[in-house]
Amino acid sequence: MRISYENGSLYMSFTDEEVDQIASNKHTAIKVDIRKLKVLHEDVSNAVSQYWRDQNIDERLQKAKGRHNI
Repeated sequence: MRISYENGSLYMSFTDEEVDQIASNKHTAIKVDIRKLKVLHEDVSNAVSQYWRDQNIDERLQKAKGRHNI
């Protein structure tokens, strides 16, 4: 499983095995190999960072800090 953010949308891609697991276990959580946690964490962190850049969150936070003398 991989997660990415592009042009305001979040995308997920799955291996064939994951797709089969999802298809045979509709509406339930599927087990993901714990060894994929580092990659998923990096994917989510990258997606969040890109979203923040797109939304100018950093600039908004700096402005808010300036208004409140933080």
